[in-house]
Amino acid sequence: MNILITGHEGFIGNSLLKKLKTEENRIIGFGRGENLSRRKFLAQPDVFIKGEIRDEEKLKRVIADYEINEVYHFAAQSIVRTCANNPKSTFDINVMGTVALLEACRTSGPTVNSVVISTSDKAFGHGPIPYTEESPLKPLHAYETSKACQQLASLCYFHNFGVPAKVVACSNLYGPGDFNMTRIIPNTITRLAKGKPALLNKGAASYVRELVYIDDAVDAFITASRKGKNGEVYCCGGTEHLSIEKLIEKICHIMEKDVKNNLQIFERPSQFKEIKEQYIDSTKLQSLGWKPKYSLDEGLKKTIEWYTNLSKK
Repeated sequence: MNILITGHEGFIGNSLLKKLKTEENRIIGFGRGENLSRRKFLAQPDVFIKGEIRDEEKLKRVIADYEINEVYHFAAQSIVRTCANNPKSTFDINVMGTVALLEACRTSGPTVNSVVISTSDKAFGHGPIPYTEESPLKPLHAYETSKACQQLASLCYFHNFGVPAKVVACSNLYGPGDFNMTRIIPNTITRLAKGKPALLNKGAASYVRELVYIDDAVDAFITASRKGKNGEVYCCGGTEHLSIEKLIEKICHIMEKDVKNNLQIFERPSQFKEIKEQYIDSTKLQSLGWKPKYSLDEGLKKTIEWYTNLSKK
């Protein structure tokens, strides 16, 4: 197949690229090409198209010229703190970037048979948990609102124009290859590996998060694309949820670090707001044959090994 991956240099996009890059597939990566410092760690697409996700005309040409069959959309502003600091840019990139891609598929994609849009459990916001596909979208803050808008736009393009869109809403993802050090797992592991204390936002110790290992998430996206129904949402989670404090303690234990002497509390910026408790019921996705293969302990051990080796380079 001819497969288009937007945001192919990001954590999820590059992990998916590695899985799909076979002799049978031609991978077209679409992105800004700005990650020069870590390119040696990244899998490369068969064809790289440098572009801005809001550039609808370029997306149309790519989809038509390469006769794209399958699309995975990851290009987005994904850093919650950055979204809080710059909401206008967040909505422009996340929402209108998604609309540009969907519009390009609508007008130039007769060969496209699947468009998978990556959103987040945060799109469900402050609704009841565990989240399911039927949960109301109740976002309050910038990042989660932009992800909810992505979901609504995707379903709109299916119901109104027949674009074969599906949405995968994931819990927090972790694993080798995540270079975003603002996220708690790579930040905690890297700091501890360098002899520095782990950081914990004041007041966030009891916040609950669910964690999905990256390989399981990649399998979820492929499963949704090839076995899921168009116009549907699939929740990827159902693994293990725990408090932020317990997560840090678990990482310290695996790394044989004393928690008491390796934890530093700091004050979060006032505009940086998060949902207190999040986890997912993935029954619908599992009905397609997907299920997580990695327990949290297994995934953390593999992740710690990767970042520990990286910190020595």
